[in-house]
Amino acid sequence: MLIAELGLNHFGDVELSDYMIDKLLKSKIDAITFQIRESEFYNGKWKNFLLPESYYEKAVSKIHEHDKLFGMAISDMDKIEFFEKINTDFYKILSKDLKNTKFLQTLAFTTKKDTFLSTGLSNFEDIDEALNILEKNTTLIHTRLSNKAKDVNLKAIETMKSKYDNRIAFGLHCENEHIIYAAAAYEPSDYFIYIKSSKNNLEAPDDLHAIEVSDIDNLIKNIKDIERSIGTGVKNQANNTIRGQQ
Repeated sequence: MLIAELGLNHFGDVELSDYMIDKLLKSKIDAITFQIRESEFYNGKWKNFLLPESYYEKAVSKIHEHDKLFGMAISDMDKIEFFEKINTDFYKILSKDLKNTKFLQTLAFTTKKDTFLSTGLSNFEDIDEALNILEKNTTLIHTRLSNKAKDVNLKAIETMKSKYDNRIAFGLHCENEHIIYAAAAYEPSDYFIYIKSSKNNLEAPDDLHAIEVSDIDNLIKNIKDIERSIGTGVKNQANNTIRGQQ
């Protein structure tokens, strides 16, 4: 599954958010997520970055009408009941909340939806403890909260696959977007891709590792081509379709 993350890159602007959603609904993306942080997060410079609840109700309907999934990256426990009520398809747990036992218990108790657990700030011991609470329907997201290519550590996808029975996804946080093509060779179950728009000429919160919304179809095409190119690993004779060669 290819998941477009608006995160906070909507700036709390309903028109900008609608613009990005409409672009994504015409793309080959499978799902769209938003992010709501803990309530105190919005007391400072982020105070205007909170969309109204009524907006999400409309967004869910629009996204479902186009046969795509709606997900929430959520840190505010008080909002879980609301997002359950409007038929959220899945939840993403941010790396910072992976060791928040109370939050994990609340989410596990309140919803039986699929959960994606970001592991960018954790080690195996932390992951094990979180999985003991969340149990079923949890996909682990390998990501690193660094924009530098040297920190991505794609081989961890292989290691996590061998250690856990859970699905292992990949989240792009690198300033070099081509890293996601290298990640495709490790065959993650899903891809999380932050999306931005230069429409308002402002630097988005996730600017360095986000993809311009107008470029998303080209990115998806490349990922799909790379996935097809991996093949089965069996060496056999192929039909030669290159003109002029024998």
